[in-house]
Amino acid sequence: MKITLGWCVFIILEMIAVISAFTWELTTSALGRVLWLAQFFLLMPGSILVGRLVERTLWTSELSLRSLGILKLTGSIAVNAVVWFLLLQLVRRFRRGHGP
Repeated sequence: MKITLGWCVFIILEMIAVISAFTWELTTSALGRVLWLAQFFLLMPGSILVGRLVERTLWTSELSLRSLGILKLTGSIAVNAVVWFLLLQLVRRFRRGHGP
């Protein structure tokens, strides 16, 4: 299975988002704010959709905050992958000269 350039970019961006999400709280310097902003923007739009869904359905469950956070993170990446796939399909369509 060949990984295209578009998917390599996606993987790199999501890796940066995950690393930022797990490390932004570890520093009190300005780097912490940069990491928080990186994870905030790189996990959108998935974080908006999944965050609301997880908080509405699982907030009163017995799951820990860490478990809820991991669910939101993995769900955000999954939603972002779908959005990325659709964007790649759109770009390929325009590059081939077949407008919508």
